[in-house]
Amino acid sequence: MERDEIPETWRLLERVSIASPGNEAFDEAQAMISRGVDGDLLVGFAARHALAPALADHLTRSGTLGRLHNRVQRHLKDSLTINRLRIGEHLREAARISDRVAAAGLRVAFTKGVAAQARLYDGTGARVLGDLDVMVSPEDAPKLAQVVEELGYAGGKVVDPASRELVDMPRPAKLLFKLRPDHLPHFFRPSGNPYFRYHIVDVAFSFTWFGCRWAVGVPEALANASSLAVDHEGGRSRIPVLDPVHDFVFHVLHLFREAWWVDDTNPLADVRLSQFADVWRAWDRLSAGERADAVALIRDRDLGPPVAWVCFHLDELFGSAVVEEIGLRGFCSPRWLRSAADRNVGGAFLSWDGDMRLRLRSRTGVEVSPAERPPFV
Repeated sequence: MERDEIPETWRLLERVSIASPGNEAFDEAQAMISRGVDGDLLVGFAARHALAPALADHLTRSGTLGRLHNRVQRHLKDSLTINRLRIGEHLREAARISDRVAAAGLRVAFTKGVAAQARLYDGTGARVLGDLDVMVSPEDAPKLAQVVEELGYAGGKVVDPASRELVDMPRPAKLLFKLRPDHLPHFFRPSGNPYFRYHIVDVAFSFTWFGCRWAVGVPEALANASSLAVDHEGGRSRIPVLDPVHDFVFHVLHLFREAWWVDDTNPLADVRLSQFADVWRAWDRLSAGERADAVALIRDRDLGPPVAWVCFHLDELFGSAVVEEIGLRGFCSPRWLRSAADRNVGGAFLSWDGDMRLRLRSRTGVEVSPAERPPFV
């Protein structure tokens, strides 16, 4: 393999991750594939970063799928087809939950994949999602748990990797949810679908994590919630989602949580390129007025440091200028941008070298070292 082959293949995947027909990234990716590409390496990167369906969708739309080996083509086609089937089942389940939640008088919003696949990916089936993420105010979490359980879900369980059956959650994991009360333990219900065994509901009541100094009020966000039309085999339904401004801020803060908190015992469990693509798409789709509202929300809630941390790396990856557009340059000190927190040791800080591109495509995962408390914390 030539020394520069990995960067070229990786840069192609970066373009694919934000490509939509008519935008610059779509045309650039089409041209790069037409010049020739290591399909095996490209598919490996795409699988690791939850972008295989997006790659298949782009290759199909751009007429370049035939540039890859026929078995690679088949794998990608199957990946997109199965993902679309999974999404359809998830959307139907989201509609079922929405109806019951509305009847109970609860205010919630679906976030992440189930909303992003329609709002940011135009319902193409390109966005991978593994569960149903629901946001609710902390005081309403017990009632939502009751509603979900009435729909046949079991809480306090995990899936045994060997038998694939539900078993009781280990006691240390249960204690962790009590110590960090920003999520409920996942809820599971058999799906009856051969492509995935369980429907999973993940209930969150924080934009970041418990005790985080950077916070957005969930009741405030839900008060501005809107509804989103989604299509599935049962027809068309509307599900509650965050408004575009809070949705953008949520994507940013969730990515910050995933990337800044590092599990140094499992360096491969790191952030994905697809998560940065979600942030890019969420910003790209905001109107000028919505961008002004997002800037005001970031300023009013003192969210500059985490938003700058994410958006600096976003700009480096995609050539965007979100840091400048929001006015965050004052938070972009090298110590802050290379800082991290130890997920396993409270109050311990870390640092990592290189840039986010190198971190994302590393075969060994993020490498960190102990560090002093960074600025802004």
